[in-house]
Amino acid sequence: MFPEAPPEGMVPNCATAGVLGVLPGTVGCIQATEAVKAIIGKGDLLDGRMVFYDALNMEFDTVEIPQKSDCPICGKNRTIDSIHDVEYSESCAIDLERDTNPGVSVN
Repeated sequence: MFPEAPPEGMVPNCATAGVLGVLPGTVGCIQATEAVKAIIGKGDLLDGRMVFYDALNMEFDTVEIPQKSDCPICGKNRTIDSIHDVEYSESCAIDLERDTNPGVSVN
């Protein structure tokens, strides 16, 4: 979807941006369902489509993503073979040394 990974620090981590607690579980169930469908060869996979899930309003939207011939991942002349080349020192994990009491706020 994006030709290059954003520079480190440009994308907020989960501790900064916040994540509704059940969201990772719901998205994980959707991903597991896609994996099972792929393994058993049944149903329509999300190939070429992306699902947007709005947990607060309980809405799902699906958009088509056309394949680009110059895509570095799936195009004719692939230049990216692995996500292992992209490393970020920060992740969604909470840095306990930096923030011993992360707290939770609800707006």
